[in-house]
Amino acid sequence: FYRSDDGGDSFTLYDNGYTQPSSVYENKRTVLAVSADEPDAVYALAVGKMNGGDGLVGVYKSVNKGEGWGRRCCGDSEGGPASSSNPNIMEWNCGGTQNGGQYYYDLAIAVNPNNIDEVITGGINLWSSNDGGNTMNCLSDYIYGNMEETYVHADIHDIKYINGNIWIASDGGIFRSTDNAQTFHKRMNGLHGTDFRGFDVSFFDKNVMLGGTYHNGTMLREGSTYNYNWVSTRSGDNARSTVNKGKSSLIYDHSGIRKLTGDRLIAPKNENLFKKPNASLITGESSEIVFDPNNYNTFYLGNGSSLWKTKDNGVTFEEVENFGNGLVTSIEISPLNSDLIYLVHYPSYGGTKNIKRTMDGGNTWVDITVPASLYDNENAWITFDIAAGSTSHMSLWAVRTTPVASGINLDGNSVFFSADAGTTWQNITPSDLDGEYPTNIVHQEGTNDVIYIGTRRAVYSKVGSNWDIMSNGLPMNTFSTKLVPHYTSGKLINATQRGLFEVDLSASSAMALPMVSQTYSNCLRDTFYFKDRSPVGSNYSRVWTFTGADNTSSTSKYPKVTYSTAGVYPVKLEITGPNGSFVYESLDFIEVEDGCSIEPTVGNGLTTGSAGFAKVPAFEKELSEMTISAWVKRSGPIYNNAGVITHRDGIDGTGLFVNAQGFLVGQWDELTATAISTLQVPYNKWAFVAMTVAVDGIT
Repeated sequence: FYRSDDGGDSFTLYDNGYTQPSSVYENKRTVLAVSADEPDAVYALAVGKMNGGDGLVGVYKSVNKGEGWGRRCCGDSEGGPASSSNPNIMEWNCGGTQNGGQYYYDLAIAVNPNNIDEVITGGINLWSSNDGGNTMNCLSDYIYGNMEETYVHADIHDIKYINGNIWIASDGGIFRSTDNAQTFHKRMNGLHGTDFRGFDVSFFDKNVMLGGTYHNGTMLREGSTYNYNWVSTRSGDNARSTVNKGKSSLIYDHSGIRKLTGDRLIAPKNENLFKKPNASLITGESSEIVFDPNNYNTFYLGNGSSLWKTKDNGVTFEEVENFGNGLVTSIEISPLNSDLIYLVHYPSYGGTKNIKRTMDGGNTWVDITVPASLYDNENAWITFDIAAGSTSHMSLWAVRTTPVASGINLDGNSVFFSADAGTTWQNITPSDLDGEYPTNIVHQEGTNDVIYIGTRRAVYSKVGSNWDIMSNGLPMNTFSTKLVPHYTSGKLINATQRGLFEVDLSASSAMALPMVSQTYSNCLRDTFYFKDRSPVGSNYSRVWTFTGADNTSSTSKYPKVTYSTAGVYPVKLEITGPNGSFVYESLDFIEVEDGCSIEPTVGNGLTTGSAGFAKVPAFEKELSEMTISAWVKRSGPIYNNAGVITHRDGIDGTGLFVNAQGFLVGQWDELTATAISTLQVPYNKWAFVAMTVAVDGIT
């Protein structure tokens, strides 16, 4: 502890009674506080690893400007293992009985200017003392539900008494108390500090947005459902954020899948996502959910070193390819050819990053990495973000994205283009990007060559051969986490460490793209739910042609289509607007099989009544064996052990069930038998299920 009496020109060491660490780790940090109530008094909050403890070393007080010190809290000696008699006020919980904390990152102390004995300290949580630091009590818990009235976000960096109010600065923003710490309230409206690490917006409804943030939960906007439009959900430090490309009410975050309700008083319905995309707060280390361009229940993601695919909206997954080590990060699929997939393989932080391509849906892969000779063989460990073309579907762009913001020179060596799906590359880096550190790239669908690049400072656009900085209205040095074009509104949304910003797209888009709930069904009773996902403005009209369907044409943006005969069918979508007419046509877009015909024998089929269940009379004879069967289809979230054919008497269950993971479960109470099968009912597809009950068990 040093003190200056001449405005900082010279300092004198005072260590009488002050902590005497033997290493820097024993006293990692110290913060000081004084009070106008007693100007000669000084408090010191010292933290580190000392005497078997990890966290609080001690709360010290001097009454003579630091010339002599006394240790006020806690326990009988400095540091030491945390316990009820030696609380560690740096730990995560309010009990104080665990070692640890984040004191190397968050540490603060303040004293009431009108009462020298009232002290508040901050680490992960707030603690306070009314007796000069001799006893410390937990004042706030970073988990809101534990101490709602005094809730303050975790990771506290500063505490100030100002004009009778107590102000707290934390990773969650600014909080204020006007009643001497009896309650705290957020005071940050107008401060643009939300640090997005993931983001997505609904294709069809710009008012549905999801963004994982650093420290502050996953931000959700669902129109005007929530007060002030936004609500913070889940916990902090999230990068996973996706909105289903065909259903705006389905969102995906680090906890799984949620179905939005449109009512702030009704919680979203949660469903497991059994494979989640790689997520990291380090630039270039995350993957994300990427939808099949024609099917909004089929998507891909990178989990570990593998590329995974689901055809049933995340209920089941198949491994497309394992690249051996590291991570699968950026994934791109050609909008006009869902078999053309690109990805970035990230073997390790310091390893050479690779770009891979498949042209047959994942059966075979080739390496198409940008040759190091194009960037002077420097820093091959830097990873890539990639963007696939649309109208020119063999086009591919790659930008080098660094995990750090200094010490690397990317001038002239950051942006590359391929016109042949990565077979050959050219360096297209402009001098405009000198001094920049790119973070992400996106292609504007429905154009030949419009791309946008976000950096740690700004956003750039490329239209044709022209590069422009898009800085109007964007604060200086704004870190772009993710750029998302929103076509119906004509805006480019920039998710940053300072909130969300939008700007007009640099060009108009024109391209016809259909999407559907499924491209294959084994049942003629299925309905196909189409979406016009064309990347155009709202001033376009459309005409669908469904040759062979029960309803052969439509002008709806969301037509529903059925087929009465098995076969393979074409789909045509023509859109018309300010830039002319554009057509998408596929001769084999839909396949339907006749695999779930209605039972032809009267009496063999069971039909439920208006109450949703059916009653059958008692059997007239004893049976040694019987079989019950049904056609079933899972089309949404299900509760555990949902009944297919069941009889329930109290809590006992008898019948055939489907559990929450989709597996068939058989149970027969009189046999005290339960069988959980390895047979999983497919998602969004009709399946025939059966259970045989015999005197010796269930099959």
